[in-house]
Amino acid sequence: MIGQRLQDPHHVSKDPQQFAENQVKISSTMTKLFRQPKNGGNPFLFAFTAPKEHELIDGEEHGGVKCTTAATDGKKYYWNIDFLSTLTHDEVNVVMQHESYHVIFWHCSRLRGAKRDTANVALDYVVNAVIEVDHERNQRPGTLWNGNLGEPLPLAKLLSYIDGKFDLPEEKVMYADKSLHGRSPESIYDEIMHHWDKSPRKCKTCGALSLDPKTGKSKIPKPWKQPCCPDCGAKPEGSEAGDGETRGGGLPSTVDAHMQSKTTKQEVQTDTMRAAQQATTMRGTVPAEVQDVLGELVKPQIRFIDLVRSAMMRKIQDAGMKNDWKRFRKRYIAANPRQYLPKRHTHMPRWLCMLDTSGSMGDDDIRYGISQLQVLGNQTEGFVCPCDADVHWTEVAKIKNLADLKRTKVVGRGGTVLQGFFKDFPKKLGIDFDVVIVITDGYCDEIPIAYRPRMDVVWVITRPDHTAFKPTFGRVVRLREHHL
Repeated sequence: MIGQRLQDPHHVSKDPQQFAENQVKISSTMTKLFRQPKNGGNPFLFAFTAPKEHELIDGEEHGGVKCTTAATDGKKYYWNIDFLSTLTHDEVNVVMQHESYHVIFWHCSRLRGAKRDTANVALDYVVNAVIEVDHERNQRPGTLWNGNLGEPLPLAKLLSYIDGKFDLPEEKVMYADKSLHGRSPESIYDEIMHHWDKSPRKCKTCGALSLDPKTGKSKIPKPWKQPCCPDCGAKPEGSEAGDGETRGGGLPSTVDAHMQSKTTKQEVQTDTMRAAQQATTMRGTVPAEVQDVLGELVKPQIRFIDLVRSAMMRKIQDAGMKNDWKRFRKRYIAANPRQYLPKRHTHMPRWLCMLDTSGSMGDDDIRYGISQLQVLGNQTEGFVCPCDADVHWTEVAKIKNLADLKRTKVVGRGGTVLQGFFKDFPKKLGIDFDVVIVITDGYCDEIPIAYRPRMDVVWVITRPDHTAFKPTFGRVVRLREHHL
């Protein structure tokens, strides 16, 4: 039964009455979700969350799980008992949506290598915009924010705070801004970090927003203990901050703990499709953004590595059928001791990567794009050439093994003019390549067809929200699968 979904395996409830009150809160919220949208229900969310367990926890760690608000690992929903006790039924509904969309949009794999706390802010902005737009589309009664979840904080105000022009309210905030609907978390993160790098609040030692923008001195009272920053007193990002302490970053905490998923992507997709089908039979609606995710499942997708390997394998197979008469096998033919057979030709795949280092490319896009080249393995060799408004031929990195990828230099950060690369690389580096890989956000000039190289070209677009890019030649793949 729905009423039995909430469990208390760690006995964190003060008494049976407290547990019963929270159990009723979860069960009545689920009952409301079961209704049609015009009556305030959300059949899709009901179908997605009902089969999963809901577990009470407190501020201590239990089985590797620690959470001060709410979280999900894809298999269970975890509710901090103090946090849940403060929420209304409508607020429980919002938090359930928030947690579920993080799972459905597979946010656990997004923004690798980014500042984790700041990345969580960008992810929350994406999820909350989806919730708000879906709420308005279905004309559900009631308000979403304010109350116990905190005041909505538009991105413009957050950026104004980072710029030192605005002080955040003392009460809790919710990273909610409907105007961000449709934007990717990567683009939001890049915009935040663009202001962060120039912020007068930023500590030059640890990078936290812990300084008074007027005086340039730390706002954190002493004494500071390790591992706090010796210059401002902020704790490292990812660590737990106690009362009066600032965690690395200096932004207000997000509404939930962003856990790593314990489900595979295939399991999430199966759950999502099942919930969508059940919602239809219940005369409910499926959020448009979820429909986009489901649409991607039924369309065949070609990954970047599939195209690159295909180009390399054609050359390997062709070369593998040839004998190398310049080299002979050490063992001669038994029937004729003076006769040797030639060795089979072994082809070493070669690739050339043009890395867009213009100002429109975020640092995370560049890092993530370079990291994907690791799938080429150690049995290949290639070059990584940085390019913005100019081609930086003197900074080309030769890659003979995966460790050499660390030698890639990010230079330029100006405009984006890639024409010179295609025009001059045959003279600078030769044409003995199986494939040319272009890692870019797609905001670049149009390459004349006359500069089309003789080998395959794969355009790897780092911005999944840039869907209008159509090159003159070559094939296009998205580095990230979906914009949410």
